[in-house]
Amino acid sequence: MNNESPRSSTYAENEIDLLALLDGLWARKWLIVGVTAIATALGVLATFLVAPTYRADVQVRPPDLSDLILINQSGMFKLSVEQAFQRGIHELESQRSRRMAFEAIRQDGLHAGKLENWDWRQFARGISLNLPAPATGVSTRDYVTASYQSGDPELAATAINKLVEVANTNAADTIIGELRYSLETRAELLREQIRQAIDLASLENNYRITQLEEANRLRALQLQDLLASLRAKNKQLRQDRIALLEEAFRIASDLGIEEPEALMQVGIGDGGKDGRLAGLAYIAGDGDPEYLRGTRMLGAEIAALKARKSDDFSSREIRDVEQELALLEHNREAEILEAREDNTAFVEGVSDLREELRLLRAYLDQDYSALRVMRLEEPADPPKYPMNSGKLRIVAIALVAGGTLGVLLALLANATAPMRRSLKASSGTDT
Repeated sequence: MNNESPRSSTYAENEIDLLALLDGLWARKWLIVGVTAIATALGVLATFLVAPTYRADVQVRPPDLSDLILINQSGMFKLSVEQAFQRGIHELESQRSRRMAFEAIRQDGLHAGKLENWDWRQFARGISLNLPAPATGVSTRDYVTASYQSGDPELAATAINKLVEVANTNAADTIIGELRYSLETRAELLREQIRQAIDLASLENNYRITQLEEANRLRALQLQDLLASLRAKNKQLRQDRIALLEEAFRIASDLGIEEPEALMQVGIGDGGKDGRLAGLAYIAGDGDPEYLRGTRMLGAEIAALKARKSDDFSSREIRDVEQELALLEHNREAEILEAREDNTAFVEGVSDLREELRLLRAYLDQDYSALRVMRLEEPADPPKYPMNSGKLRIVAIALVAGGTLGVLLALLANATAPMRRSLKASSGTDT
């Protein structure tokens, strides 16, 4: 009876197989070493055949506050140091800046032959940036390292320097464009406000002129009505006076009074003749009846009053009305308002708007070409020594690949060994 379990039997077989596998690999150790050595040698040879790679590095840092004074002084555009630096980093990463740097280098002529068959995407593959972590953001203490790898050390230095220059210029131009747009928008708004204020003042002037002219016409009509009423009144008073004088004339005729007399009381005595009143001939006073003026004076006045064509000269009130009518013929305030060509000086607040507009124009005329969103610590110089990391990596890869291939060949040889022995044995038997 066999007491050995299937599990222990399988374990024993696996242990025997593993030992046999290791024995087989050890038996073919020279095969493994040889293949590994050949692959490593090929790797070393490849390092000599592969062109060396050079890397040029530059460090850029945030701008100083003095670099942003001109941008922030207008108050229309606020840009912090961090925001400016972030814009510069975005331009370093942008395809636009990389394409423009590539075109600038090609047009420069110094490296045109090296880039003759390139496009900007091939050029951009050599660019790398060491950026701050996205979670921390950008601060004024950050330095960003920009690098370019190329087989030509001079091209590497030129490329990274040109990229930083182009990125700085592009970011600055974008900021300046936004600033000028804000200033021009505000200036146009101010000009529109000034135009509207002046137009409103002109409209109010027209309203005022219309009001003055209408008030003049109304007052003139009222005065003309008053003048007509006064003339009718004076005419009626003249007619009443004529009637009064004619009645006095009849009385004086009946009394036989031809010349002015004064009425005085005389006693009725023996000397009185028929009781008639005796009178003393002299000009009558103001309080005496009109008929005492006598028929001759009364007749003359009646004739003069009837011959009168106008009573205006006899009324001071009429002359006052005529004077006011004459003044209404020319409204000096309306004439001045109508002759005014520019209402700017009379519009409240326009001077302040014009002063602000003047400042905006000064900001628009300002030269912002010195704006920088990032500072280059030092331009990159052509590197003197190529990068070593690439060659070591090639040798390491060749070593690992050769060792792996040697082991695989040794395993394959072990696996086919029984078949080869059986074939050899069978061929010997047949012989």
